Amino acid sequence: MSLAQECRKVVSRYPYMLDGLREGVVNYRAVARRIKPEVEERAGREVDIEAVTTAVRRYGEDLQEGDDEHERVRSVLADSRVSLRGNVVSITATEFGDVPRPDGFMHLVRGSRYTTVVTDDGHADEVSAAVEGEVVERVDNLTCITVESPDDIVDVPGVLARMVSRFSSEEINIVDITSCYTETIVVVEKRDSVKALETLEETFESF
Repeated sequence: MSLAQECRKVVSRYPYMLDGLREGVVNYRAVARRIKPEVEERAGREVDIEAVTTAVRRYGEDLQEGDDEHERVRSVLADSRVSLRGNVVSITATEFGDVPRPDGFMHLVRGSRYTTVVTDDGHADEVSAAVEGEVVERVDNLTCITVESPDDIVDVPGVLARMVSRFSSEEINIVDITSCYTETIVVVEKRDSVKALETLEETFESF
C-alpha cells in the first residue's frame, strides 16, 4: 500500500479529521503530525513529515470536491426519520429468565456477561421479575430516540459513526445504543433528550 493510501486509511479512522478536511478548516501539517506515528506503524518504516503533509492535503482536496462514500452517507441521513419516546427504563442483570414481551416498547441486548433490557417504565416491574441473577444496574427516567433509515444503511459505512460523533461533540452521554436492521436505537438521559433530538435533526438537514 502506498504512503498516500496509508495516510487516508489512518485519517478515515477519525471522523473529526474527515470533517475538518472536508470543510477545509484544518492545518494540514498539524494533521500530518498527529497521524505520522500511526502511518509509520502501518507502513513499518519511518516516513517524512513533508510527504505525509502532502498526502493529507491531497486527501483534503479530494474530500472538498466530494466523494462517493460521503454522498452515500449524506443520502441515508437525509432520508432518515427520528422519533422520541420518554419514560424509559434500562435494567442490566447477570441473568434473565423468560423476559415478557409487552405490547409497548422493548429492546434486549445480550452480551457475554450481562444482558440489558430497555423498556417503557410501565413494564419495568415485569422485566425486573424476570431477573434470575444479579441486577447490576437500573436507570430510570431515560429517553429513547429511534432513527429509522432507508434500507441502504446496511450497505453504507459511516452512518452510525456520524451520529455518534455529533453526540460526542455536543457532550451528550449515550446510555445505550443498538441497531436492528434499519432502525438505530439510542438511549440518553432525560435531561439530554431535547438536545439529542435537535442534534440528530440538524445532522440530517445539514450533512
